[in-house]
Parts: sequence; C-alpha cells; structure tokens
Amino acid sequence: MDATSVYWVDLGTPPQYLDGTVMKTPLGGGTPTTLATGQSGAETIAVDATNVYWIAGASVMKVPLGGGTPTTLASGLISPSGIAVDATSVYFTDYVAGTVTKVTPK
Repeated sequence: MDATSVYWVDLGTPPQYLDGTVMKTPLGGGTPTTLATGQSGAETIAVDATNVYWIAGASVMKVPLGGGTPTTLASGLISPSGIAVDATSVYFTDYVAGTVTKVTPK
C-alpha cells in the first residue's frame, strides 16, 4: 500500500491462471481500479512512488500507479517468488535457482 491506496494481485481463474489482474482501491474504500489484466500466474506485489511491481509466471512486471501497459523487467526466470523495491531498484528471489536479483526499473 501507499499513502492513498491498497494494491493486490488476483491470481486468476484455475487451473491455468492466465487471466490474473493487478488492482488497487482507495484506503477509505470505494470501487477497485484494474491496473493490468491478462497476467499469467500473477502473484507477489510491491509498490513505490510511481509504479506497481509483481511476479507473473516467469517474469517480473511493472505498471504505473494509474494503470497502463505493463512492462517486463525480467523474464525467463525459473521460479521467481519474493519481490521488494526501494528508491532505485527492484529485487526479487528465485527459490529454485537460489538467487536474489536486482534490476533497475526503466
């Protein structure tokens, strides 16, 4: 969450989970806003001052806080899981590869 909204991912419809979404709603409640759709296996989310970041299948994605076209930050991963963000970088783990990776969002 940030100062104005709560953000989450909806994994999508089983069994393939190809239609995941990234959503937000105001802290005080209200109508949810869809930020990104069609996110296969969407899970794990992080937010900074301008973007929302999440894991989608074998990729790390981002979209502006207001929504738009998702951007791929990393792809071809084995099993990405945890994600975190600071002022300059996005960090994610891959539990099968046993790695923590740092990328600079573009």
